[in-house]
Amino acid sequence: MRAPRTCGARRAAKALVAVLARATEIVVRAAARDVRMATVVVVVLVVSAPPHRVHIASSASMSAVLDGVVVSRDVITQPASSHSQSPSRVAAAVAMRRWRAIALVAALSRAAMFIACARAPAAVTAALARRVELTSAVDAMRRTLEGAHARAVFGASAYDGSAFHGHPFVVFAVERIARWVGSEGTTTSGVGVELAAASAWLAADSVALALLCALATTVTTDMDGVFRVCALYALNPINAMALMARSNAAVGRACVFASAFAASRGYVVAAGVASAMAMQMQPHIVVMVPALALMCSRHEWRRWVTLGGACAATHCASAVLMGDDFSKWWSSAVLFAVRSEDQTPNLGMHWYLFTTMFDHFREFYVVALNAAPLALAAPLAYRFSNRPLTGLVLSLIVATICAPYPTLSDVVTYMSLLSVIAVDESGNPLYIRSQRSRRSWLF
Repeated sequence: MRAPRTCGARRAAKALVAVLARATEIVVRAAARDVRMATVVVVVLVVSAPPHRVHIASSASMSAVLDGVVVSRDVITQPASSHSQSPSRVAAAVAMRRWRAIALVAALSRAAMFIACARAPAAVTAALARRVELTSAVDAMRRTLEGAHARAVFGASAYDGSAFHGHPFVVFAVERIARWVGSEGTTTSGVGVELAAASAWLAADSVALALLCALATTVTTDMDGVFRVCALYALNPINAMALMARSNAAVGRACVFASAFAASRGYVVAAGVASAMAMQMQPHIVVMVPALALMCSRHEWRRWVTLGGACAATHCASAVLMGDDFSKWWSSAVLFAVRSEDQTPNLGMHWYLFTTMFDHFREFYVVALNAAPLALAAPLAYRFSNRPLTGLVLSLIVATICAPYPTLSDVVTYMSLLSVIAVDESGNPLYIRSQRSRRSWLF
C-alpha cells in the first residue's frame, strides 16, 4: 500500500524540480536580454549580500566544506576522514554555509523583484500605484516625477504646485537617474525613468536587508535565526508589491535599520546621522530617539549628547545643502505631514476624523494625534530600558497607528524588527508565560 504513495511523492518531487529549473531558465534568459538590466541586476546582487563576519582560519576548514560536511538542524555529522578536525573549524564551516544560504536567498529574492518590476505589465504597476495601502502622498512615484519635471524642465522648485511632499534627496536621485538613462526631460510618462528609479529603490531595499541581517547578528549567534530574519524580509509579499508600486519608502526604512544597527554597535555618530535622515524622510520617526539613546548607552550621558549633536549637525548640514528649498521643504513636507493637509482616504485615522468633525476642533485633534506617540516614546523606552530595541519597535508601532499617511511599508518596517526581537537569545520580552494561569501576556 505504501509503494504507490512513494512513487507518487517521487514523481511530484521530480515535477517540482523540473518546474523550478524551467523557471530559473526563464529568469536568466529574461535578465540576459538587456545589457543594462543585467548590469543593474549584478549591482543589486552585490549590494544585497550581507557582510560576512565569519573568517576561516585556514584552507583546511574550506576543504572540510568541500569534502561534504553534512549539517542538520541539531546534529553535525562528518565523514570518517574528518574526525581529526577541531570543533572550531567545523563551527566555522557551518557558519559559512549559513551565510551562503542567507546571501543566496537575498540575491535570488532581489533578482526576482527586479525582474518583476521590469517585466510587469504597465497596467499592473499602475493599479498597484493607485492603491492607498502601498503608496501615499509622501512616497508615490507619480508625485516624485512631477516634482522632478518641474525642477528639470521649468527650473522651478519641486514643491511648487503642491504635488511633491517628499525629501529633496529623492528628487535629486530621480534627476540623476533621468540623465543616466538619457531622457531629455523627466516626465510622468517616462517608462525608462520609472524603471531606473524603481531599481534605485530596490537597491535601497537591498541595503535595508543587509542592515537587518547585521542587526540580527547583534542579538543572536544562531545562524538559523539570522536566516529566518532574512527570509521573512526578503520573501515578504507586501514589500514586493510596494516596490512594484514604485514606492520610495525603502529609503526611509534603510535609514531606520542603519540607525538601529549603529546604535547597537556603539557607533553613536553614525546612529545620529542615520536617525536624522530617517526623521527627514518620515517626520514621525522622531519617536525612536529615546530608545535609540538607550541603545547607544544606558548610563553615559556623554554618548547621549554626542547622539544629539550628530543629529543636530546633520539637520543643519541638510538645511545648508537645501538652500532656498529648505523653507519650502519644511512647509510642504514636514508641516504637511504634521497638519495632515491631504484628506485622501488612506489606512490612517486622520482623514476620517477631519472629514467628519467641525473645523473648530481640527487644531485640537492635530495636536492630540501628534502628541500621543511623543508622550508614549519615553515611557516605552524606560519600560524596556534593558531591551531598548523592543522599546524602539513599540514606539514605531504607536507612531504608525497615529501617522497621517501610513502604508503597509510602515508595517513591514516594524514587522522586520519584531522578527529580530523574536530570535534574541536572551528571550522575547513580549512573550511572558504566567506560572499560574499558563497564559501569554504582552507585558
